[in-house]
Amino acid sequence: MVNAFRNSPSARVQLPLFLLGELLFGLCLVAGKRIEVPNAHWLFPQGFVAAAIKKISRRKLIITTHGGDVEILKKPGARRFLEWPLKSADAVTFVSRHNLAMAHRHTTQSADGWSVLPMGIDFPANLHSPDRSTMNVLFLGRLVEIKGVAYLIEGTTQANNEGLNCHLNILGDGRCRQQLEELVQNLRATELVTFCGFIGGQSKNQYLADSDVVVIPSITDNQGHEEELPVAALEAMAYGKVLIATRTGSLPELLEDGGGMLIEQKDASAICSALKQIAASPDDAARISKSARKKAAEHDWKEITKKFDMILERLR
Repeated sequence: MVNAFRNSPSARVQLPLFLLGELLFGLCLVAGKRIEVPNAHWLFPQGFVAAAIKKISRRKLIITTHGGDVEILKKPGARRFLEWPLKSADAVTFVSRHNLAMAHRHTTQSADGWSVLPMGIDFPANLHSPDRSTMNVLFLGRLVEIKGVAYLIEGTTQANNEGLNCHLNILGDGRCRQQLEELVQNLRATELVTFCGFIGGQSKNQYLADSDVVVIPSITDNQGHEEELPVAALEAMAYGKVLIATRTGSLPELLEDGGGMLIEQKDASAICSALKQIAASPDDAARISKSARKKAAEHDWKEITKKFDMILERLR
């Protein structure tokens, strides 16, 4: 929605109709299904609409935030739209401690009922360990500036030029794809990098299983937006892959127990060095893999559901 507003004035005109449509549908849904506790995802627009539904229907309300919505609290002009749902909600969940602290820092609302509850993952029971001479590097996510994929391409190319036998698979699509493909051509790395497009479901899981290293090269973009807690990072850890991630957003919090390697953002050379270090230290890679699986188990949907049930019980 933020990108649409930047690029299309007509998108802003559609917003009031969109909010009205959500409000009417939400009221019908709550009444028709006899929903006792609506759960709105994102502070705006869904959280804003759900706060209105609560006021009209007198139901309890849970709001699940995802990161980008909390960042908008930094902007005074938009803050008043987001403080109302925060004030109205009986419980608010945040994907990380970093995210919760950001909301607390930029709002005057009480933090009563706030808690950290990240998104869950399907935890794989069986792991596949690739046996080959080529290091298979994987990226999963949208091809947009904040993901920092250009630095990953440059870092992987540099590692290959310095003697590391590796290949990079990029799973995802987005407005930066053409620019990134041109970068690969300019680096003469077309045989080194494969753009796979958007892939989901079991096919995505197969790419995860076949990879050796997953890199999350996220950056803080020119508008100050940063990555929060990418589900791709959790999925990589669940599969026992060595995760390389940048020091931005909630990623340091995720890897604080040694479940991956942290590097500075916007640094292709740091990515190159990390890849070479992993190749040279199989024992360290095995240790990281074990720690990653242990940490990721905390995010199994079964565990997340139990915590969500506890929130619901408190509201009854």
